[in-house]
Amino acid sequence: MEFSHYYWAICGNCDGEGKTGHEAFANGITASEWNEWDLEDRQNYMDGRFDVTCSACKGRGSVKLPDVSRMNFAEKRKLVELRRDARIENELRREQAYERSIGA
Repeated sequence: MEFSHYYWAICGNCDGEGKTGHEAFANGITASEWNEWDLEDRQNYMDGRFDVTCSACKGRGSVKLPDVSRMNFAEKRKLVELRRDARIENELRREQAYERSIGA
C-alpha cells in the first residue's frame, strides 16, 4: 500500500549498497571449496562479482518508509493491520521452514 506520507531511509538489507551476497554463499564457503577455485574465481568472489541486486530496495540503496508522525488515523490503522499481517505471515513461514528441516 502506498501511504501519503513517507520518507527515504538507507536499506537495512544491503546497508545502502544496492546489492547483497548471492544466496549460494549465504553460509560462506569451506576451505576445500576455496581451494578448488582457480585464482580468477577467488578474485571474482572477493570483488563481489557474485553479488546480486538487493531484493528489498531493488538496487536503489534506499527504501521508502511510512512517516507515522504525519499520517492520519486511517493510515495508521491500515499500517498496523499490514504490519500485523506481515508478522503473522513471517511466523508461519518460519514454522513451515522448521517443519521441513525436521522432515515433517
